Amino acid sequence: MLLGDRHLNGGLLNKAYWGQGLASGNVPGVSVYLTSSGCLRPRSVSGATTSPTVGSAIGCLVAAGSSMASSAGSPPRTSQDAERMVFARLMEKDRRRAPRDGEEVHRGENSGDMLPRREQSLQHSLTDLDADETRRGKKGSMTFLGHVEKTAEERDRINSWTPIVKLVEDRRLRVALVGPMNVGKSSVFNLLTNAVATRPRSASSQIARDFEGITRDSNEAIGVLDGMHFTVMDTPGAVGGLPLEETLHSLESCDMVFLVTAADQMVSEELRRLAEFVCQRLRLPALLLINKIDMCDDDEMVSLVVQHHERHLPMLGKPLPISARGTHVNTQDEMWQNVAMAMRPIFHVSAAQQVRADWALEEAAEAGDETALEAIRDRNSSLEHEVKDVRVAFIGRPNSGKSTLVNRLLGFQRHRTHDDQLTTRDAIETKCRYQGRQLVLIDTAGLKRGMAGRNTDDDAFLQQLHNATIKAIKFAHVCVVCFDATEGHPASTDIALAHTCISEGRPVLFVATKWDAVLDQAATAEAIDFKVKRQVNEVKSAHCVVSSAFAGTNLTLMLDEALQLYDDWNKHLRAGDITRFWRKLEKGMIVPHHVARVHRIIQSHARPPTFLVKLQTRDPENLLPSLHLKMLKAAIAEEFGFAGVPIRVLQELKDSHPDFI
Repeated sequence: MLLGDRHLNGGLLNKAYWGQGLASGNVPGVSVYLTSSGCLRPRSVSGATTSPTVGSAIGCLVAAGSSMASSAGSPPRTSQDAERMVFARLMEKDRRRAPRDGEEVHRGENSGDMLPRREQSLQHSLTDLDADETRRGKKGSMTFLGHVEKTAEERDRINSWTPIVKLVEDRRLRVALVGPMNVGKSSVFNLLTNAVATRPRSASSQIARDFEGITRDSNEAIGVLDGMHFTVMDTPGAVGGLPLEETLHSLESCDMVFLVTAADQMVSEELRRLAEFVCQRLRLPALLLINKIDMCDDDEMVSLVVQHHERHLPMLGKPLPISARGTHVNTQDEMWQNVAMAMRPIFHVSAAQQVRADWALEEAAEAGDETALEAIRDRNSSLEHEVKDVRVAFIGRPNSGKSTLVNRLLGFQRHRTHDDQLTTRDAIETKCRYQGRQLVLIDTAGLKRGMAGRNTDDDAFLQQLHNATIKAIKFAHVCVVCFDATEGHPASTDIALAHTCISEGRPVLFVATKWDAVLDQAATAEAIDFKVKRQVNEVKSAHCVVSSAFAGTNLTLMLDEALQLYDDWNKHLRAGDITRFWRKLEKGMIVPHHVARVHRIIQSHARPPTFLVKLQTRDPENLLPSLHLKMLKAAIAEEFGFAGVPIRVLQELKDSHPDFI
């Protein structure tokens, strides 16, 4: 369970480093040794204390796993036939169980039982979904998307990308959830991340459904377990015993792996291949977690399931049974205590390595390394000034090029892209840095008319996608509406999305993607400008940028415009400047006689800019008419530089002769 040789020389850590950083006391129980694959194997079992070596520092890991077996009474080893009977019983129980909250059910053809959708075979499920979605015109929304083969030309083009932004360094321990499809990885992710008391409200939970292949992109969030804060990463289910190609870049940046499997599934050849990939290719410390253990009736069934996984996956050590049901991790639960006990040594190793990395960075900076000096300046500036992240959400219809655009900004294949609609399902956040500013790029699922408000079972999943994207809009700072430029102009759905963002008080930036495929660029640009100015009249001079992820056109211009909109969105004006501007403005306009005089105008809020017009009247009928308010909004936006930013104007009645008591 030590960090592999990707982090340490030969996968081993010297005794002096362990003595200083971790183990100064004795750990009774099982001492271990490190295999060539980077995992721990038991060396001896005794009651004597061990010396502070690599094995003694990690001995608690095996002790954590063995405590569960000892509590179960250590049943005798059973035959493979008995294990098959246990798994058959678990699968039958899962087939007959009541559906969980939000789970889709399917009524059997020959019986009246309500069976979970997962009980259908994968081929049968995909056939039904394909036929249903083709009839409704939403092909690709819930279909399974496995490995997407790329040509040599596509790989060379992706490798030639130059990153526009720089990823922010993650100093926490990074833990990846890896496993087959439909074993509960997203449920474990939601359980660990929901336990964070300081988790931002904007953080979106992973969509968990009883279908295979629901998660398609790796998502990250801050998790906590027994006081240990770390970064947990949910990954798509492995296909053919191997992770998806798009997730390899994220997995290589991790420090630890939780290999998740289900208690109602026997160890398959694909799971063995995945375990070998984690131990031999990634060379990362791994824990084998058996999810859905709550399906077992007694401790004897738990012991049989654990023994089955331990015998078929010996390279991962003692499996740890867990249950991801619920909303928060119960730290008093013995199962999660065992996971925390097994994880704690790696957590301390990661902290010690961060200290050593900081020392090496300071030594390189003292030697005159410009890269190290820049990294230290960025880190110090972010700590001193408490730099806030600028959240930029990329929204639009399906297949409008949102994921490809974000990938081009990052310089690698971070998000999965495909010709099928709704390839992206979760709101995926990526922290990066651009020109000294910290950004959070949010790739969302495509929205289209008719996704929300339906009552059928299949559309409940689309409702989840719709809600996740709307939530990302609410907590974004700048919304980038992407549309396909080859269509000639923004469609009505794109305009409706812009209205939704403006109603939430968010600045909007239109981006015409796939500009390299447009034949008549001059006519298309004129049509886009006419459409935006005519139908997006809530804001003054909404900005639009033409861009191409394939050719890398105007990518920096797009980010510059987004940051400018963010700065204007946070702008605050003095009351005297606004009032003097109004005095000049009202001289050139005709004000009805019944309208009260404006005493003063102040900006009460920012984000979005909100102005309060104080009137000298008691009568509500003497308020400014709507036409004057629209003219005031447009004049303020033009005079003080609020182009593309929604403005709100409120009126307040004020007594001209207040009563004195």
